[in-house]
Amino acid sequence: MAQWGEELEFLKVGETRWDLSSGLNTTESIVQMRPMHVTDVMETDAYREDNPAIVPAKAENIRTFLAIPLVHKGKGIGNIALYRREVKPFSPIDIALVESFADQAVIAIENARLMNETQAALARQTASANVLRVISESPTDAQPVFEAIVTAATALVSCDIVVAALADRDTWWQAAVATPKGLSRNIGDTRHPLDPDDNFQSAVLLDGKTCHIPDLSAPGMPRLAHKQHTENGFEVYLGVPLIRGGVCLGGLTFIRKTKRRFRMMTSRWQKALPIRR
Repeated sequence: MAQWGEELEFLKVGETRWDLSSGLNTTESIVQMRPMHVTDVMETDAYREDNPAIVPAKAENIRTFLAIPLVHKGKGIGNIALYRREVKPFSPIDIALVESFADQAVIAIENARLMNETQAALARQTASANVLRVISESPTDAQPVFEAIVTAATALVSCDIVVAALADRDTWWQAAVATPKGLSRNIGDTRHPLDPDDNFQSAVLLDGKTCHIPDLSAPGMPRLAHKQHTENGFEVYLGVPLIRGGVCLGGLTFIRKTKRRFRMMTSRWQKALPIRR
């Protein structure tokens, strides 16, 4: 997450990752929730056995290592790691100081989480109130409500494109589309076939179930998904059905252009749409 000290060529902040089951001291400090102090990395089993996970540390010529875990509610959530390129153990005073920093870091992380959750809840409440306002102002026209929802969803769900679609017995079509820049006014009138082999939206509409595809570059994608990935850079797909009385009348589609999975927290948008009209 952050680094201070000499520039590291092989241990990159935000890039270098270790599997928690690697058995390395840096990960074991998290798993076991206890400090790990290695006087000489070259004397460890991982070093002697050429464990692939230790390659970056070997390349950086790391010799002495200290990892202090970040523990919250009985669970390891990270650590603070210190490295030396010489064999020089850390003193008890050093270790105690880093442990105090770790305690402060856990408090800061929890405070940030609570603040983010509060802000997200407020944003959801504001968006829901806005949708209800639009519904009351448009008692005979659902279009403004579709537009309000897709506009709000781009920010709340954090995605690049949101589509509200409607369907009949044979086809589906776009009712509203939004990006972080706002509504797309030119959505056309193309009607797509209700064919799961052609597009994921059809599977959502026919099955009435949420569909989450975390990697649109994978082989075997339906025609439209492959086309959108290749031509438009779509990477992740989430489709949510709009159901009334056991019948699927349409759906919401959420697209990301980065490979970042969606959290399943979109049901509120299903409930907000005025599909009863």
